Amino acid sequence: MELRVPGGIYRRRMFWTLLVGGAGLLFLVRYLLLPAIRGEPIPAAGDLLDQVLDEMLTAILVAGGLTALLSYFAPEAKSEDAVEVVAAKDRGPRLAGGRADTRRWWFSGAMGRYTRAETLPEMAAACREDGRSRSVVLQLIDPRDTELCQRYSDLRRSLRTGDQAPWSVEHVQREVVATIATAYAVATEQRLLDLRVALRPNVHHQRYDLSDTEVIITTEDSRREALSFPEGSQFYDIVQDEMRLSFEQADPLPDTHAVAVDQMDVGDLTRLLEALNLGGIGLDGADMQEVLSSMRAGRHPYD
Repeated sequence: MELRVPGGIYRRRMFWTLLVGGAGLLFLVRYLLLPAIRGEPIPAAGDLLDQVLDEMLTAILVAGGLTALLSYFAPEAKSEDAVEVVAAKDRGPRLAGGRADTRRWWFSGAMGRYTRAETLPEMAAACREDGRSRSVVLQLIDPRDTELCQRYSDLRRSLRTGDQAPWSVEHVQREVVATIATAYAVATEQRLLDLRVALRPNVHHQRYDLSDTEVIITTEDSRREALSFPEGSQFYDIVQDEMRLSFEQADPLPDTHAVAVDQMDVGDLTRLLEALNLGGIGLDGADMQEVLSSMRAGRHPYD
């Protein structure tokens, strides 16, 4: 049996609060309340410290001996079986922690709104901070496939969070285009960022974010927990190979340059989409303005 500190920021805070508070309460009962009830004198500070240290030393020796004995006979834990359930409130901090310690980021999802708002700018900022290159690989659904976009729109509308956006083919297309255009704009501005984007012909309910340290699997519902598998585990390797194979079967977009997000206008966006062979998806002027607004908002629906 393995004793572990609970995962998640809020669970760990609760764990340590209860642990420290409980220890303090037991100390007061043992050395102050019980002597008062029995009519015994309360120990002086020096005597009390000596007694506490003696008991702590005894407890440490006993615990150390039992731990050594159990670790000798217990079977070795297998790292490939490691899995962690990440609380819904910890999904954002966990992804942020992964971005801080990675040289690569692979994303496989649908529209990539969180990736657009958080991952791409922070990966570019990390390149600028330490002067080292990083790679970002994105797999998104193909906005040219209206049947695919309709299928994804129907899926999102049927979920618990389906009322949070006006789901339609056009809405899905605009969001995917906003992510693609942002990715190329960020990569053009930060040349140390190696960008690859591919368009998938299928819909996934899960999203995969893979860094150097772990792979995190989330869903579109921000109230649901996530799964995390650390680097070196069997499932991490499985997901990594699956994402590589999926990228090879998807339609890769060509390498091109783009205008910075805050300087891009409808004309610039139109030329970028034409260079990426995405000019024929039927977005009109109003749609393009909405795409630009989404790119500049810098927010995602999971804030």
